[in-house]
Amino acid sequence: MSLHIVGGLLIKRFGKTGIRSVNLLRFRLAQEFLLCFILTKNTFGKIINKTMSKKPSRFHVDESDLWCKNQCGFYGNTAWKGYCSVCYKSLTNRQQSSSHRVHQHASVEKAVSQRQATPELSYSKFADKRRQQSKTNPVKSLFKSTKKDKSEVDKTSSKGHHHLKSEFGAFLESLSRPIYEDISKRVQNFLSKFKLLPVNSTVETWSDAVQDFYQIITEHINVDPIYQTLEETAVENLQDQLEMYLMNRLYNVVFCPPNSNDEQEDLSLQKRIRSLHWVTIQQLEANVNDQDIGVRIALDKSIADIIELDTKTLPKDKLACIVESSRKIFDAFRLSNEKSEVDGGPQSVASADDFLPLFIFIILKANPPRLKSNINYITRFASPSRLNSGEGGYFFTNMCCVVDFIEKLNAESLNLSEEEFDSYMSGRTTAEGVNTVYVCDGLRLIHENNGMIRRLKERQEKYANSVLNLEHKLSEFREQFDEQINQLVLRAPLTLKPKRGKADIDLDHDIPHSLPSPILPQQISNSQI
Repeated sequence: MSLHIVGGLLIKRFGKTGIRSVNLLRFRLAQEFLLCFILTKNTFGKIINKTMSKKPSRFHVDESDLWCKNQCGFYGNTAWKGYCSVCYKSLTNRQQSSSHRVHQHASVEKAVSQRQATPELSYSKFADKRRQQSKTNPVKSLFKSTKKDKSEVDKTSSKGHHHLKSEFGAFLESLSRPIYEDISKRVQNFLSKFKLLPVNSTVETWSDAVQDFYQIITEHINVDPIYQTLEETAVENLQDQLEMYLMNRLYNVVFCPPNSNDEQEDLSLQKRIRSLHWVTIQQLEANVNDQDIGVRIALDKSIADIIELDTKTLPKDKLACIVESSRKIFDAFRLSNEKSEVDGGPQSVASADDFLPLFIFIILKANPPRLKSNINYITRFASPSRLNSGEGGYFFTNMCCVVDFIEKLNAESLNLSEEEFDSYMSGRTTAEGVNTVYVCDGLRLIHENNGMIRRLKERQEKYANSVLNLEHKLSEFREQFDEQINQLVLRAPLTLKPKRGKADIDLDHDIPHSLPSPILPQQISNSQI
């Protein structure tokens, strides 16, 4: 709002009689505005320079895109078609109920038509039945309710099952006796029901069973009076222990099961990432200086954290790897800004638009093993509270967006022509720049050693030039010194006298005439004295 508008409003408020006061107020407002402008001139200039110098990113994800489509206040997920786990589950239940009615109607019509049609040969039906029995996967038989299958389930669990059971039991014993008995009973009932699931159950059925158990336990804790004495941190710890115990027991069965397409999706995604090894930071427009050694170390640690994702068993630990990798990315931004500040270059605060391109680069260079299986495992069996909110849910949602972007990446995504993109994909053209050092540790080590050798060679050449310059100066000094000595000799020549011999007083030789006569003794009388 300008000063004229402010003044006009004041005139309207106070009338024409207060024009002088208004003019005085205008003058004071102008003074204060000018003072504020002078004090903040440098700050506004820096902000404007940052804003004008920063180009809009093509890898932009609105904050609203991360939330559930149903606008329930939780994070959505591409695996859930943009919904959160709760909304997606209610949506699928409605769809399944409608499809079940349609399927029932179709089966009735089929039965009526089969009665009217000619019966097929019994041998063909027998062969089909035998063929279906032969396709039964031995892993599915783990869930049959027999003693043999029960022992197989125990064998497929982790090696530290007894230690896990004792650890979970020790935690429950730290709680009150009613809570201990209630949780133990509910967990055992769930595991028994889980083993009794049909042999041809899909992984979605297993996921629904686990998620229903999480929801039932949460609602039971909120309602049952025996849990009212627990604090919020104790309730969260109890839910973490439940998830840890169940997932350790079921991990070998529910992770990348043979009755799903997880393995095929893993191979397809790994092949896709391998074909995009040529993508550089510059092409992704990541606002970070990857030539700095500190930035490269932070990015290497981020890559290591993402690769470590597959070594974890619990969804909580897998999300922790994603969070740590994301934090290393922000460390890289911070180190890059510090380097830019030292060099006097422009600075900028890392935002979501800066984070996403660098996260894409990290996934491309890490190519984590079984990435799709890990994402599906977290989506299916993690506690809903972890994915719908919090730091882990936010970064996990971003990683799902990154994977979806990689699967759909094309020439337009990287601002390339179709010919250039096809040339890169076929290997006819390789990307230029120092980012190729991230292909593997060996190439990066070669790059660093070449740089070190280049710097040593430059120093050696500098020292060799210094030595030659010193030799030249010494030669000039010697010539000048000899010339000055010669001039001094010419100006004051040196006359050499004959060498004196030793004087021998015992030798007989003629006394030279030039010597004075010897001194004779004088006699002095007493009178003279």
